[in-house]
Order: sequence, then structure tokens, then C-alpha cells
Amino acid sequence: MAYKFSDSPGDTFKSHIIFPTMVATVDNLSIPNEDHEKILNSEFKVTRYGNFPTTENKFILDTVPTLKSWIQVQINRYASEIMGTSTLRITQSWAIKHENQPQSIYTHTHANSIISGSYYIDAPENTEPLTLMRPVMHGNSPQIEWEKDWEGRPWLYDQIKYSAYTGRLIMFPSNVPHGVLGQQSTNQRRCVLAFNTWFADPIGSKESLTYLD
Repeated sequence: MAYKFSDSPGDTFKSHIIFPTMVATVDNLSIPNEDHEKILNSEFKVTRYGNFPTTENKFILDTVPTLKSWIQVQINRYASEIMGTSTLRITQSWAIKHENQPQSIYTHTHANSIISGSYYIDAPENTEPLTLMRPVMHGNSPQIEWEKDWEGRPWLYDQIKYSAYTGRLIMFPSNVPHGVLGQQSTNQRRCVLAFNTWFADPIGSKESLTYLD
């Protein structure tokens, strides 16, 4: 006999979010102003990667040990609580500064990195937020689209915006597309420090033939 689903109040419908993209935000309660000023006063230049000035030093966190130490603590928390490991280290770090121009950064991902982060050196009120986007499948796989009721269902969103505040750190998997989508020019300064990470220790297992040093 076929099973008949009941509409009685005794039936319980539960939705479960599985295999999520994990994002972490941390607001620095003790902003190291000297480190912020040092980064703001670093040498910036426009590169071929965008029309925004970027620090010439691509290891900028090495010049501000107090800030670097605080960020590393947060990376360790992400690695431990979300990834179940404790071996991530900062590889490269740089800062981007917008001033008297649209606060815009093209959508991109970061190769050769596990998690990436954005830490806001200078982000006054109304600073353009960071937008994280749903990864898009490429190739020959067919695409199916249907009308969706988005309200109250963040797992269906195509993009999420995270507000930028001075001292805020946002960490996310490096393969998540992200960008800054401002269109209007503004004289407001926006400066964000970005970084990538990799494993500090060997990963995998020799027994399972997954070892990588």
C-alpha cells in the first residue's frame, strides 16, 4: 500500500541548512591606531589589476605586528571552530584605498588560498559594503531557473552584503566570488586591508596517500 502523507497538525516539517559557506565577522574593540595610520601612509599605486591604488608592499601586515597578531588570532578561531584545524597562516597581505572615486572592486576570487579576509582600516559611515556572491557553475552543465520566494531563506540568496566599519574583519573561503559594487564617486576615503592564507603545517595523511608538505 502506498504511503499517504497527512496534513494533520502532528506532521513536522523541518528544513536543514547543510554544506554551508561559512563566513565570520569580528569587530576589533581595541583598534591599533598607530598600525592603521602606518598602513594609510604607506606607498600606494594603481596597478593593472584595477583602477584603485594598492600598497606597493604585498606583505603589508609584516609592518604592523600588533594588527597582524590580532588578525592571526581570529584566523586561528576560524580554522579551529569552522574548519576543524589549526594550521592556517597568512601568506600575502595588501591594502586598497579609494578616495575621490567610486568605491568599486571587480568581482573576483583568490587562488592558492584557503580563506581570505578583509579588515577595514578606514571605513566611515556609508562606506560601500563587501558583497559575497553565490558561486556560479561553469561548463556544459545545464542551468535550471525557477521563481523563488527569497524572504527568510538566506540559502537562496544570490549575494549577501556585509557592512564595512573601521576595525571590522570579515573572513570567508577564498573561492567565494566577492567584490565592491559602488557606482557613484565620493570624496569619502575607504581603505581595506586584504589577506590570503595557507596551511602552516603539512596536511593530509601518509597512510591515506593524501600527504602534502
